Amino acid sequence: MVVAVQQGLNHIKSQLRQMGFETVTYGMYPYPVDALVYHGSLKQRSVLQATVPHQSKGMLLVCADNKTVAEIAEVLNRRLYTPLF
Repeated sequence: MVVAVQQGLNHIKSQLRQMGFETVTYGMYPYPVDALVYHGSLKQRSVLQATVPHQSKGMLLVCADNKTVAEIAEVLNRRLYTPLF
């Protein structure tokens, strides 16, 4: 799983890498990613502009606000925020 991490979240990027995720800096990686870890609102920022044209199968969006790195890793491993049932 390739996880793009928004700039400014270096502590999360490094901890996810230590947990075994392949992490890249958002906007600096020209290939599709499986997930994007960001902070703030997607409506206020154009977070997806550089990523969406490269995506052919979609990606998981994970807002890092008010989440621990362990919680973010759990979302990435499950590939969803909450169980469907």
